[in-house]
Amino acid sequence: MSYKKDQNDATIQMASKKGFDTLLEEQIQAWAKIWQMADITIEGDVKAQQAIRFNIFQLNQTYLGTDPLLNIGPKGFTGEKYGGSTYWDTEAYCLPFYMATKDKFVARNLLQYRFNHLEKAIENAEKLGFNNGAALYPMVTMNGEECHNEWEITFQEIHRNAAIAYAIFNYERYTGDKSYLREMGLEVLIAIARFWEQRTSFSKPREKFVILGVT
Repeated sequence: MSYKKDQNDATIQMASKKGFDTLLEEQIQAWAKIWQMADITIEGDVKAQQAIRFNIFQLNQTYLGTDPLLNIGPKGFTGEKYGGSTYWDTEAYCLPFYMATKDKFVARNLLQYRFNHLEKAIENAEKLGFNNGAALYPMVTMNGEECHNEWEITFQEIHRNAAIAYAIFNYERYTGDKSYLREMGLEVLIAIARFWEQRTSFSKPREKFVILGVT
């Protein structure tokens, strides 16, 4: 906590020295660089154009990717409903945007966030009866623990594990960076695989493996 406070104090002091006009110009240049890389032009539909640019603005306002301890809060700063929590939507919907519009370290930090919470994901699975290092990532979290209060969601909406595994696959395929998989991703994938192995059951009538009780 003291480290973060020292960082904030240093940032405030630096901003005070620069002054408003300098900070404004730096802000203009920073956003110009963002739009140069991330803008999407839609001709003939003003509403669609406004909507996509608003979404691009929100994503960049909410997360810049400099800190693997942070993640993307649904609604960003525009609403209080989700309280800044982390959802599986990050891997399913947001990660491709950051891979396509930012340096690869931004997407890598989002994946490192999940690696940082791997032990908590294993604890979450243990609470539901899984063992041997199986991991179930939370539906909603602030610190790696499950924060959702409805059992049918925390136990049955298990697609979030698949979203995280697929995001690791997409990251390596898109960026060509194999270091994440070697240093962190493989541990995450093994723990997720152990979960799926225990969550499936064999159906004799269908003669195939099935996953029962999902939402």
